[in-house]
Amino acid sequence: MPHTFGCDAIDDARWLRLLDPDLLSPLQRRVLFSASLTPAELLALPPGDWPGGLTALRSTILGAIERPVAAGLKCAAAPDAQVHLIALGDSLYPKLLRECSDAPPALFAVGRLAALGDPGVSIVGTRNASLHGLRTGTEFAAFMASRNIVVVSGLALGIDAAAHRGAIDNGGSTIAVLPTGVDRVYPARHRALAEAITEKGALISEFVPGTVPHPGNFPRRNRTISGLTPGTLVVEAGRPSGTLITATAAAQQGREVFAVPWSRYHRGGEGCLALLSDGATLAHSPAQVVHDLAPGYAGQQLLPGVEARAGDRSRCSADGEDPLLALIGDGCHIPQVLQRASGLRIHEFQRRITELEIAGLIERDTMGIRRGSP
Repeated sequence: MPHTFGCDAIDDARWLRLLDPDLLSPLQRRVLFSASLTPAELLALPPGDWPGGLTALRSTILGAIERPVAAGLKCAAAPDAQVHLIALGDSLYPKLLRECSDAPPALFAVGRLAALGDPGVSIVGTRNASLHGLRTGTEFAAFMASRNIVVVSGLALGIDAAAHRGAIDNGGSTIAVLPTGVDRVYPARHRALAEAITEKGALISEFVPGTVPHPGNFPRRNRTISGLTPGTLVVEAGRPSGTLITATAAAQQGREVFAVPWSRYHRGGEGCLALLSDGATLAHSPAQVVHDLAPGYAGQQLLPGVEARAGDRSRCSADGEDPLLALIGDGCHIPQVLQRASGLRIHEFQRRITELEIAGLIERDTMGIRRGSP
């Protein structure tokens, strides 16, 4: 079971000492936390029963946990919420992340721990997002929320924030992976967003409390983002970009990488085009991403209250795309011809076209009707 901070000050301090980066190497911490032993159990464990590879360090480890320092740990975003520590060997440790060779030995978590075991998808992108990028991130996250799929991202500005909000605003769950300890919110302007995330999902971090946003923390945070789910969607990324580190990590972990296609004239999408040329899967719709990741996702029950809203708003076809948009495709069409091909009555066709135009999904001019410019 996870350790919950705030119940026993001495035990809290002992756990934090075991996570001190100066006490053990990453491999040694992985071995120790895979054993699922509490500090109290380590103190009582006979020398011959210690995990292999740690026997020589027994005196060092025992010395550290026998001299705990004072610890008062609170989550910056939700001071009244409990902070949990989930060890690598714990049943609540995310299954997919545990499969990674460099999985964090333990995770600090605040919020709904069950979200760590739910089906998820990672959605990431640039901090300097375009309006179209923000809209795309929000729409993909909203679709995932409607399918009970947890959206995982990094609480950063731009695409990350849009993904978190897209999930929350549509009744879904989301997980934010922090580059700091859970006693901090980075960036600070996302404190309210972080608080909302703890109510719908969870904030997690592999870093001990007090850890500041050091540049070296971000690649590690990014590997956790990609390791938590079977696939990572890159919504918008330039070159070079920290987002591409997440995509590279996902590929190294054997996970699917998806990228949204952008015009070659959009510099903010150069990273996505590079990923596509390197073999990433083109993400042409949220439903396609869900289908490619896990066929079982698409059959999940929609969240209460979301089904009607999603149906009214998008009129999604079986593959998740608006049938009228699918009919328009990449061409330019005479309205009368398009209306007959759609099979819609004239007044319904005109209403749907107006809705799509207001949403910015199509454009109308003297030449006809076409999809909106990206």
